[in-house]
Amino acid sequence: MGKFAKWLLALCLLMAGAGVHAASPVPATVTPAETAGAPTRDVVLYRDIVSRMEQGESYYQAATSLHRARDYPLSPFYTVRPPTLALITSAIGPGGLTMLAWLLVVASLLVWLRRDPAANLLEKVLLAGILALSGASMIGPAQITMHETWAGLCLTLALGLYLSGYWWWALALGMAALAFREFALMFLGLMGLLALLSRNWLRALGAAGAGAAFALAMALHWKAVSAWRLPGDLPSPPWQGMRGPNGVIADMSTLSFLQFVPQWLAALMVFLSFAGWAYLVRTNRDALLPLLWFAGFSMVIGLFARENNFYWVMVMLPGFLLGLAFLPRAITQNRRNASNRLTNPE
Repeated sequence: MGKFAKWLLALCLLMAGAGVHAASPVPATVTPAETAGAPTRDVVLYRDIVSRMEQGESYYQAATSLHRARDYPLSPFYTVRPPTLALITSAIGPGGLTMLAWLLVVASLLVWLRRDPAANLLEKVLLAGILALSGASMIGPAQITMHETWAGLCLTLALGLYLSGYWWWALALGMAALAFREFALMFLGLMGLLALLSRNWLRALGAAGAGAAFALAMALHWKAVSAWRLPGDLPSPPWQGMRGPNGVIADMSTLSFLQFVPQWLAALMVFLSFAGWAYLVRTNRDALLPLLWFAGFSMVIGLFARENNFYWVMVMLPGFLLGLAFLPRAITQNRRNASNRLTNPE
């Protein structure tokens, strides 16, 4: 990994640090109801799709007709979400969804606490506290209707499994996230790329197989949406938000416990979370995956997400903020290294 990894870590930290430097109060662009955790119109849309399904309509019939009636775009085809969440909701209801979300949070907590036997008590307390706070902020009547919530919960568990050595289970959770939101394709792509660089051909083939399954699923999704689309249906406006690091910080502040701290402190905590993940790479080579994933998707948000796409950041939560839990160990290690250099000068 060598020099390449060092330059990569420096680039990730530089990008995060730019957010701290550029942080300034961001004008409110969403309503108070939306800042509770999800855009209100989308929540109502997804609930009404499930209601139509319970009345006997197919998912694609309900989704396309409601998109059309409420001036939602139907082009490109992926503006209509995959049917995964609607099918699960119609099967187990909102109460079952809430229980399932909490099961994912608890499973993530257990995996992350057992990930590193060398972790001290403070680190484990921080991991548990951050997961509990971030997980709770993502589980509510509105949040559980959002596809990004489920992708984020699945990817948080996938990361814990990946860093614990359960590569294939992590791939399975990544595919589950992909069934909710196509953003998770970047995560699986990075898994495959790192496996390829490590010359683990079986794992690289597994990631390629997951990508092929996704391509087939998206082709079927495109065909199903196209069957119900009409010539006058609205196209989506372009994704050219160009909000930069400020956008990531603002969105993270809207949808996590960072909403309870001042903007400058939220920006600092975002930077420190990146720093925590960067430190972990020094002690665990596999931590390059989460660092690349969070840095890469932060760039996607900063470049492409419009202001009304603030909920995209939920795909990174609650896992991203776990980087804060690694800071005490990083500080202790740096102090020890500094002390050793003083007592044993070269």
